[in-house]
Amino acid sequence: MKTFVYVKLHHVGSRTAMVVTRILKEPGRKSHGNEGIEDLAEQLPNPILQSAKTFMADHPNSLPALDKWAKKGKVPTDTWATVLLREPVAKFLSKFFSNYFFAGEKYIDPEAKGQQGPGSLKEAKKSLPALNDYVTTRKWKGVWETDNLFRFFRDNHTRVDCEESSRFHYPKSPCEYSDHFGTDVKQARTLLNGFKVVGITEDEDCFLAQTCALLGEPPERCIEDKDLYEDVASDTAVHERPKHPTLADFSDEAQAWFKQRFAIEYEIYGIAKEIADRQKAQGFYGHRVAACAP
Repeated sequence: MKTFVYVKLHHVGSRTAMVVTRILKEPGRKSHGNEGIEDLAEQLPNPILQSAKTFMADHPNSLPALDKWAKKGKVPTDTWATVLLREPVAKFLSKFFSNYFFAGEKYIDPEAKGQQGPGSLKEAKKSLPALNDYVTTRKWKGVWETDNLFRFFRDNHTRVDCEESSRFHYPKSPCEYSDHFGTDVKQARTLLNGFKVVGITEDEDCFLAQTCALLGEPPERCIEDKDLYEDVASDTAVHERPKHPTLADFSDEAQAWFKQRFAIEYEIYGIAKEIADRQKAQGFYGHRVAACAP
């Protein structure tokens, strides 16, 4: 193996990228990923990774790599790839709420690079003025006005339509999976089958345990690192936001509407979940851990 890649899709789980980065940090290896997490615990040499020259765990490097693989239809033989996918509408809503609602002063880190979302209520109101006509507030509690939000999405449907926004790239397009894996579902399946570990955010601990097992680490280590990261970074992590609605919190009509708009994303997500369930059932590299119990 020359390269290890954790494909970092947007809004699928910032903690996972931090944990993967922490494990891979070793002197002498060219790396692309989140900085600072290596200080959370002592870094132990990893014999499996001694031959690896490069690893990627960030958006700017891992996503172009995925695009190259998609064009060729497969992951290179000298690359170990892992990826985490999230339920499509939950992923979309996470991005939308983070960008257009003010979560509060607690969630602002003035020293953070690439800070997401508005830094004040005034800034939130200016970020998408049309939304002000649908919700009663741009404070975070406004994200729970699901009926009002559905009216906004329905009236501005190009923001929530994979086919109509296909000429754009993420983040202008809300459909990141088809943007990178392609709209050919059969090809997407072939590509995903070439990943060493495929996981879903809704079963994040199992994905982390399998990643540790893949790298020859005790599976529980990744989960412990995630908990440690949460303890250290909970007050400053700008990627984290308070709880927000998921698809299930919307009306039946809205749920059906969203699923139709994100149909291709759900197909790719469904393939990922199928592969993740298969890997989970088989055990991974000789490990069966509590995090991956049925």
